[in-house]
Amino acid sequence: MDRDPIEEELASLPPHERRLAEYRLQTVLEILHRADMRVLKKWIEENPPGNSRKSARGPAGEARRPRVSSEKLQRLRAMEQRVLFVEWAKWAERTSLDDIDSPGVYLLAHFKNPPDGAADPSDHRIIYIGETCDNALRGRWRQFHRSAFQGKSGHSGGETYRETFGDRGDQLYVAAFAINDLDEDVCHIFIRYLERKLLWEFALKWGSAPACNRK
Repeated sequence: MDRDPIEEELASLPPHERRLAEYRLQTVLEILHRADMRVLKKWIEENPPGNSRKSARGPAGEARRPRVSSEKLQRLRAMEQRVLFVEWAKWAERTSLDDIDSPGVYLLAHFKNPPDGAADPSDHRIIYIGETCDNALRGRWRQFHRSAFQGKSGHSGGETYRETFGDRGDQLYVAAFAINDLDEDVCHIFIRYLERKLLWEFALKWGSAPACNRK
């Protein structure tokens, strides 16, 4: 009778490695023994023999990686190349900006006289770089305003602003990069990536994060 290939592999190991391998094998077998077979049963029911429809899930309940079209990949790569913030607007006039009912990334800065043109996310006068995925920019700014100027909770950056500056926001300006043309499944990933990328580049240039980015 042929010898079990696992036993042959274990027998070829030095004693100390064999004991460790046997322990790990036993652990795996115990986990499999305790596994919830309902997942497998459900998959079998949803994928009977002869069913040619491709399931989105495998026999262990693991999601299969969806195929992404080349057009979508190009669109995702192009998005990073065309990040362009709008011009600075006074905080009191923030609702005049376009697309603020979309999610996105935003900048806050202090200026006596803001520079013309698109906002530069590496400007040393920036005091906060933020993002919102599940909320619109308008709603997230409302939370910042309540925390920064009304002493209420809801926005950690706004709470830090109140502690750090304690002013009325007369020299506070805002700029945004709204995102409304990405698929929902990748939009939040890109937004969080972009915010962290901008924070990292700011820190590399100036030696620290903006004053209100403490987290």
